[in-house]
Amino acid sequence: MTTLRNDSIYRNRNFLLLWLGQLVSAVGSRMHAIAVMWYVLEVTSSTTKAGITLVFTVVPSILLSPITGSLADRLDRKKIIVYSDFVNGILVGVISILIYTGNMELWMLYSISALMSVANAFFGPAISAAIPSIVRKENLIKANSLAQITRYSTSIFGPALGGILIAIIGIPGLFLLDSISFLMSAFSESFMSIPKVVRDKNKKSTIKEDILEGIKYTLKNKDLLHIIIVGGVIINFFFAPLSLIIAVLSKNILNVGIEGYGILLTAMSIGGLIMSLIVPKISKKIGNYKLMFLGLTFEGLLLIPLAFSKNMYTAMISLIILGCSFGVVNVSLGTVIQTIVPNNIMGRVSSVFGILCQSTTPLGYFLGGVLLESYSVSSLCIVSGVIVAIAGFTTIRVSRNDSIKENVICNSLK
Repeated sequence: MTTLRNDSIYRNRNFLLLWLGQLVSAVGSRMHAIAVMWYVLEVTSSTTKAGITLVFTVVPSILLSPITGSLADRLDRKKIIVYSDFVNGILVGVISILIYTGNMELWMLYSISALMSVANAFFGPAISAAIPSIVRKENLIKANSLAQITRYSTSIFGPALGGILIAIIGIPGLFLLDSISFLMSAFSESFMSIPKVVRDKNKKSTIKEDILEGIKYTLKNKDLLHIIIVGGVIINFFFAPLSLIIAVLSKNILNVGIEGYGILLTAMSIGGLIMSLIVPKISKKIGNYKLMFLGLTFEGLLLIPLAFSKNMYTAMISLIILGCSFGVVNVSLGTVIQTIVPNNIMGRVSSVFGILCQSTTPLGYFLGGVLLESYSVSSLCIVSGVIVAIAGFTTIRVSRNDSIKENVICNSLK
């Protein structure tokens, strides 16, 4: 029995187990994110410190990505995925205990967030490399669409549920539920069967050489690099503080509290869910490259209306529409990368992609927190939206260029 199935992904046991694990942990992750953000704001009343907390969640992942990407092409991807979720479950459980006992210090939260980022540094490349190895190429768009549907569905219920649960069981209780969700995810994923990477026995290389090979592959494909820079680096920098912006909007401008914050995050996820359902149908007619161009451009344009939101209803509408553009980009971008990159170097290229995408994210988190101390939410939304829209529009060249073709790129690595 082969791992790749000829039939529907809904009958692909390995993919469904992976999807189920992601579904369970995603719910907990959404609740975790809102709990961390609100906890720091409640304890410190500082958007700068809240931004610093978010920095610690990504910096270790960035620093380790070159190594973990190479390891994802060398080691058992299933074990990496399972152990990463297990470690995160334990770490979140520690947060719950520390807050419950009153022993939590801000530096402790920073440290645990950094350790979770280390686990995620292993998890990300392994997941990216695993999906193409258990799903047939013609089903990738469906698999990625389902992953995004799951992501946005949990985003719809996660933040709103998180806000309600914080009011009922408190922040320590919410972290405890998050811990359980990670452990359940690890349990589900332990039943998967993911084929190990077949490496050329005649070609022995060090981790350093693997890292350089992934970098060389990415840099050699100029159009691919352009997509990554616009769709990752620029977008991540300017959208990094978005959750913080929405938190400040909820707390200081709309005066809707934690419940309103959760609802606004949910509204954004509704838009993403809607487009994740539609993208597989329209991608056949429009194409993934054109979808990326449209999504990246409108991500910037659709951020601007949030600047003029003065009540809960207009803010919700703005975020629903903005979420639609997120859904388009997330599905199409992931499918393009997985299609054009050979699976035997997917982990390394994914790590390069992660580094380029996340390298400016900590700076975006930090500067976003600092700027919100001095400038209005409206100013940040307008400036960021204009810059992102211009960057997204530059990908029109790629959308018209047939030089990025699967049969060309897959043979371009020498």
